[in-house]
Amino acid sequence: MNLTRILDTLKDADGNLANGRLVIECPNYIAADGTAVAASVITIPITNGAADFLLAPTAGSSPAVKYTVNYFLQNTAKYEETWTVPIGSPITIAQARGF
Repeated sequence: MNLTRILDTLKDADGNLANGRLVIECPNYIAADGTAVAASVITIPITNGAADFLLAPTAGSSPAVKYTVNYFLQNTAKYEETWTVPIGSPITIAQARGF
């Protein structure tokens, strides 16, 4: 399976480059190419806004799944999103949110 690269720059609400971490939860599923993807939790550090990591695509998965992403930023921002990851890369976080 080809993984999808997530490549982006995160900023705090005040416009400064974000620092902190993303905690990404993935359920079990079968990818569109038939590859089994095991449930996992991945922690991605964010330093000076840099986000650059790989995820298995969820587009066309069976069952249809999304990643649950929790943000823990040093400016005390904490929030949750769901992402659907397409096949192909690189993509931005905004693209994962809106896919």
